[in-house]
Amino acid sequence: MSLTNTLLFLGPLTILFFFILERLDTAKNQPAYRYYKIASYLLIAAAGFAISLYSSQEILVPFARIIVPFEIFSVSSLKMPQWLNMIICFLIIDFFQYWNHRLHHKLSLLWRLHRLHHSDKVVDSLTTLLHHPLEILSTFLVVTALYILFDIAMVVIFYYSILFSIHAAFAHTSLAINPKFDKFLSYLIVTPSIHRLHHALNLKDSNSNFGQILTVWDQLFNTFTLPQAKKKALIFGITKNQSPEKTSFYSFIVNPFKN
Repeated sequence: MSLTNTLLFLGPLTILFFFILERLDTAKNQPAYRYYKIASYLLIAAAGFAISLYSSQEILVPFARIIVPFEIFSVSSLKMPQWLNMIICFLIIDFFQYWNHRLHHKLSLLWRLHRLHHSDKVVDSLTTLLHHPLEILSTFLVVTALYILFDIAMVVIFYYSILFSIHAAFAHTSLAINPKFDKFLSYLIVTPSIHRLHHALNLKDSNSNFGQILTVWDQLFNTFTLPQAKKKALIFGITKNQSPEKTSFYSFIVNPFKN
């Protein structure tokens, strides 16, 4: 297996790793998953993967040809050491991802595509899989356009994507982490407690912590929220009229089109 293929499998393997740890965690009452729920999540993830694969193979090149003439600035061409350029590219990618996430909450059309991810009432490693294929397509179009407009190095985009897919499982895990360590870590990267707030039913909580890997953008744009020590247990999900009617692949797929 090539290095590229190995890296691409790290994301799903990380989800599986945390899912097993969650099932073995006797300190918490972990939910008993029925096979139909796991199957539905795997099917929606497979549909998302198919859209992602199609986008990279069939849409990327013609889409790039449209965007390239409008390039604003070439970050990759900056005269500096390569390692510094890669760090800057990484930060810019994460910055774009932060705003893409905020747009998917702010704009009604994009929220319809993104809300499936927030419909999960049990936030854990499996929630990482719950993305509508059209959300994956919309995210692809938005961030790809930004990458092209600012000429971000492809190698950094690739490794950021791998790191993000690994980190996503960690951010969604329901495993308990030492609160002091979690708080310390949260000033740099998105931790499970930080991201759980973002999945809260309460809009004040869910309209915060939009960061994908780093929390610096939330801190910079005043959307950073730390969990309160004595706060009641969070209730996850979205309103009933926005949620899928059932836990099924069909209900997931048609969710953006319901009122």
